[in-house]
Amino acid sequence: MISEQSLLAQKRRRRKRKAWIEDAKIVLKKRKTVHEIPIPEELVDFAKKEIELIDYILFDSPIASKLRHPATARTITILLYARAKGIPISRVAKQFKIAHEQLYRIERLLERAGIKEQVYREAERLLTQEETEGKRRRRKKQ
Repeated sequence: MISEQSLLAQKRRRRKRKAWIEDAKIVLKKRKTVHEIPIPEELVDFAKKEIELIDYILFDSPIASKLRHPATARTITILLYARAKGIPISRVAKQFKIAHEQLYRIERLLERAGIKEQVYREAERLLTQEETEGKRRRRKKQ
C-alpha cells in the first residue's frame, strides 16, 4: 500500500516519461513501438495537466501490468476527468461515447490496488493547481 504522500512525489522506477500529448493524441512508447491514441478535443487541456498521473498509472502503478492495451490511456483520461470534475461516470461515458463498464473496470482495479482515493485526490490537486496558477498569471499581466 502506498503511503499518504503524493503519488508523483514518490521515487519513480524509470527515468524517462513514456506518455506525452501531441495535438489531440496521447502518445505512448511501449518498448520499441509508439502508439498514438486520439482523445476528444475537450480532454486535451485536461490531459496535458494530468499527463504525469496518467503516465504513473500506465507504467509505474501496481495495476500497470493489467493495463496492456494502448487504448486504456483514453479510458484512464476519461475516468480521471469524471472524478476530478465530480461528474457521474455514466454521464461522461455517454458524452464521450464509451462503455461505462470500461471506466468502472479501471476504477475497480485502482480500488483493489489500494490507490483509488490517492489517484483521485492527485487528479483534483493537479487540476486545481493549474487553475490557480493560471489565475495568478492573469493577475500579474494586469
